[in-house]
Amino acid sequence: MNESIWNKFGLRGNPYDTNPLIEGNNINVENAFVGRSQEISSINKILSSFDEGNICILGKAGVGKTTLANHVKYNWKSKRVDKVLFSARTELEANIQTLNKRSFIFEILSSLYREIKLIEPKLAERDVMPEIRALIDLGRIKEMSGNLAVNLATFVQIGITKSASNILNQPLEIPDSALVDYLRQLIDFIRSHEIGGIKYSGVIIHMNNFDVVMHDVKNYPIVLNFFNEIRDIMQIRYTYFIFLGPPDLFSEIISKHTRVKAIFNQPLALIPLKKTELVDALTYRIEALKSQGTNPINPFTDEVIFKLYEIYEGDTRTILKALSDIVIEAGETNIGTLGYMEALHYLANERLSKLRVFLTPLQFSLLEKIIEKDGPSTQHELIAATGIAANNMAGYYFKEFKKHEIIKEISKESRTKYWDLTEHYLPLREYYKNRKNLETSLGTKLESDTKLIQDSLF
Repeated sequence: MNESIWNKFGLRGNPYDTNPLIEGNNINVENAFVGRSQEISSINKILSSFDEGNICILGKAGVGKTTLANHVKYNWKSKRVDKVLFSARTELEANIQTLNKRSFIFEILSSLYREIKLIEPKLAERDVMPEIRALIDLGRIKEMSGNLAVNLATFVQIGITKSASNILNQPLEIPDSALVDYLRQLIDFIRSHEIGGIKYSGVIIHMNNFDVVMHDVKNYPIVLNFFNEIRDIMQIRYTYFIFLGPPDLFSEIISKHTRVKAIFNQPLALIPLKKTELVDALTYRIEALKSQGTNPINPFTDEVIFKLYEIYEGDTRTILKALSDIVIEAGETNIGTLGYMEALHYLANERLSKLRVFLTPLQFSLLEKIIEKDGPSTQHELIAATGIAANNMAGYYFKEFKKHEIIKEISKESRTKYWDLTEHYLPLREYYKNRKNLETSLGTKLESDTKLIQDSLF
């Protein structure tokens, strides 16, 4: 993204960055976090009252699960006095290739080692730490080579320290029990040493991305097996695990294993922030990014945020993406605070410019019928309204719409599928509804969008 645009608003960067807030960023998770007081209180009780714990934070993608987890980690790492818990500032990422016990342990060892080395480099040379580093290096090489028979001694040349010599003659396929033991040793190391001048009582480990993995129901058995495999790890003393996932992670996965469910605390289900909370969060972001000696310009009125909130049903990530897209579409010659009609105009232009690349005039003409209908459509309804042959509807039209993620299946009744715009293109429905208001607001007559599509092809 062109940083010079944000500079013209008196900002050092993009306040609508869709990445979750984390410790140490320009937009710090401490300064721009709002709401979630009830959820934070519930998590704090678990972290305060027990020597270990397993927490599930559930919610739709974009609702703010990762930012909440990062806020909790930051507070317990930097702000607590009675009990301080260490954590890596980045989370573990769940993916289908690494959802197994061994990969999970390697990822934990690697993330905690990197964080310790970042804060206190000399500690990475003490006690068990060189052996941990050797394991991490060898885990990466194993992943690249796939060679399970190679000996650790082969890798002395890549920088494994002499203090790791007690494992140099072991095969690369280290037993699970040994890996778990290294994890216990690392947690004991963290508790027994000051890191950055702080003595920690335990560790928080945070894993993301179950939303992505569980998008395909075929992956459910793999996720089920993963939680069953790591049950013993989740009971290591002084260790707290936070798992983030879709609304059904607990009901469809964790609850299926009685022994796994028994070691989890009650899950926390997130709903979207309130409109006013979102406005407050964006105000804090702008304040955090303001250039020194400037009074930053707020790119949008509150009405823009409220309207996008309604269109996207409170999906924070999608709202942030739309706000960024509007600023970029408006360009450097339109620096100022935009009202809703202006913002909708720029957002629709940005979305339409993509459709001009993807679609023919005929395809766009049909898409307009989907846009103008206030709700889902079926192929049968569109065939009846247009006279398009069924095979053409499925192939020439819908195939392209789905390929470019313009529409998605919303629901299914018997064998009938209902389709509607994806979140990215939902603003076009508002744009079409408000064309007359837009013409009044902008002081110009808007051309037919079908004509604009046709003109762009010739």
